[in-house]
Amino acid sequence: KGENLPQEYLRKFSITDELKILSIIPTDQEVSPDTDISIIFNQPIAELSTIDELEKIDFGITVDPPFPFRYRLAGTNTLQIQGQMPTDEYQDDIELTEGDGIEHRLPRSSRFTVTIPADFTSLNGSVLGEERTFAVSTPQIRLLTQSAGNISPFAPFILQFDQPVDVESVRENVTITKEGENQNID
Repeated sequence: KGENLPQEYLRKFSITDELKILSIIPTDQEVSPDTDISIIFNQPIAELSTIDELEKIDFGITVDPPFPFRYRLAGTNTLQIQGQMPTDEYQDDIELTEGDGIEHRLPRSSRFTVTIPADFTSLNGSVLGEERTFAVSTPQIRLLTQSAGNISPFAPFILQFDQPVDVESVRENVTITKEGENQNID
């Protein structure tokens, strides 16, 4: 048998059918490639499920320029976007691999926009009502070191970057000129 409360208990609350985004983390900033993008809503947007079941749901979120990603729930109100990039030989701190040649990371040296559509719908059928777009970027590529001294056609000229590079892109965008002249050297 329970006891009566010593005083009256009164709790006020309101119910809203309007779906809202409470927070987007990160937004409009530079982040490490191993960062997940989290979108936190004021209502449940999906039931807790396995990753395999979640892959069947199309939330309609787009990224531009496009890259492969998957959705992950962190509770019923938080949707995460996890980049699913091809594994490469670059040695970095990213250890979250998915197997089958997939790394859990965002594209390196990139700026992209994420768009949540106006018709994004919560579990109870509430609609966001307004499109929401935000930007995220990963650190731009940096030149760390280059060959010192004179350049010789008989020795390699070495450039070391802080992330993987496309060799053809480097060839197209690096120009070597003779000192004191404006003549390109092939």
